Amino acid sequence: MDRSRPGLRARWAVGALAAAAMSLSTTTASAATLEARTLEAYQAYVRDVLQRFAESDGRTFLWADQHPDRRRALLDGEIVVEAADGDGILNVPGGLIHHWIAAAFMKDVALEEMLEIVRSYDDYPRIHPPVVRAELISQDGETHRVFMRLEKSTRFVTAVLDTWWLTRHQRPSQDRVYTTSHAETIQQVERAGRSDERRLPPGTGGGYVWAASTVSRFLERDGGTYVEFQTLGLSRTFPRLLGWLVEPIARRIGAGSVKDTLAELRRAAAGRPPGAGSPD
Repeated sequence: MDRSRPGLRARWAVGALAAAAMSLSTTTASAATLEARTLEAYQAYVRDVLQRFAESDGRTFLWADQHPDRRRALLDGEIVVEAADGDGILNVPGGLIHHWIAAAFMKDVALEEMLEIVRSYDDYPRIHPPVVRAELISQDGETHRVFMRLEKSTRFVTAVLDTWWLTRHQRPSQDRVYTTSHAETIQQVERAGRSDERRLPPGTGGGYVWAASTVSRFLERDGGTYVEFQTLGLSRTFPRLLGWLVEPIARRIGAGSVKDTLAELRRAAAGRPPGAGSPD
């Protein structure tokens, strides 16, 4: 994989995760180093999520179908967002796991149209503001390797991350698709855009996002397509003395960013002619 290429292509849901985790930078930009125990706790958590995700496929495919009020809200045009576990931010030794789930119903949008948008990586910077560049690096059937640069600014700090992703699309039947995406490498970029920019080693830097994954479901039904996704991310802990202030901000930004991502996808679907490909 050529990791020196400047272009980007990436999963459409990751911008929400980055915005949530980068809310830490409102109070601190000090260095943080990822510990082995922290990464191991995150990887164990993700394995459990993926197991539950696979098991639910054989029972109720959609999270929305698990509660009638949730499905009614989607059919009424709402975007439903909830903490996927606890209150959305979980403590692990040396870090925090951010885990959110969101769903929307894309009325009058066929599954194939939705998948075309999701796979049009070149369009991500136009659709999702945290993505500044995106590029498909390689493809083997329904397995994609993607490179993406994320940028998020707060009042005090601008954080730039270069990320490499492994994405797998699976289609158990004609009306549904599910996708898993994992960041193989995340590196913070210093002096981004300058001639002397450099990538920090993985697991170092501000600790805004050390690891990330997404799982998504798409189902064509009821005259449109249901879209659900979960975002999972690992970040540094909150500052000891300011945690009470930062945590509710991070939670609000995390939920809001996931919702914004689906709203951006909906706008892209509304403005896309049926069967249209990516613009040249």
